[in-house]
Amino acid sequence: MVGGFLAAVICFWYYQTAINRQLNAFQWMIGGLVVFYMTRFVWTYAILKPLLGDGWKHHSMATGVMVEVSGALVSVAVAWYFRKKVMLQKGTANQDAIPVI
Repeated sequence: MVGGFLAAVICFWYYQTAINRQLNAFQWMIGGLVVFYMTRFVWTYAILKPLLGDGWKHHSMATGVMVEVSGALVSVAVAWYFRKKVMLQKGTANQDAIPVI
């Protein structure tokens, strides 16, 4: 649930940045989703699953919440970094647009 909400926020954030930078907004929205969900997939299945071992199948509710929240936070951090290092280097800023953080 948290991940879906944050994915929508990332889409909107990338959309606004693409409009501001005069880029193709739809392509950057899809790119933001790919970055978000690929990071989440790698974090969950390549990092947390081996770390939890047998606890991956039989875990408490608190562990499940921490897996969900940590995946969302790491994914947002990587999406922010990707936007900063890749997206903001493309196109030209529209001076009349509302600035996007």
